[in-house]
Amino acid sequence: VCDYVLTELQYNTPGSNDPDEEDVPRLIEGRLFNLAEWYSATIVSKSLTPLISGSVYGLMSLNERTGLIGPALTWAALQNLEVSLGSYLFYGDSRSEFGRSEHAFFGSVQFYF
Repeated sequence: VCDYVLTELQYNTPGSNDPDEEDVPRLIEGRLFNLAEWYSATIVSKSLTPLISGSVYGLMSLNERTGLIGPALTWAALQNLEVSLGSYLFYGDSRSEFGRSEHAFFGSVQFYF
């Protein structure tokens, strides 16, 4: 059983149903947040041990059937220190909003005081 599940649906008024009509320059300029019209996102998280939790985030353009999968692991190393590793694995046609991106891998260290 999961500890946490969240799903959302987003309608993007200025978005497009056609990848050839997407306004990439406006996205790069920061005047658009997304290119397509409909998106769905889901995150699922689970405590694997008392000190380690895992999560998977998914974001999909429902118009293009492209998106990303974002698995992550977090380790509570100390009472006030967390270490996380994650990635964004993009999929879809190479002309699509997500398909044109390379996979990304990252880590973080958070110290609380």
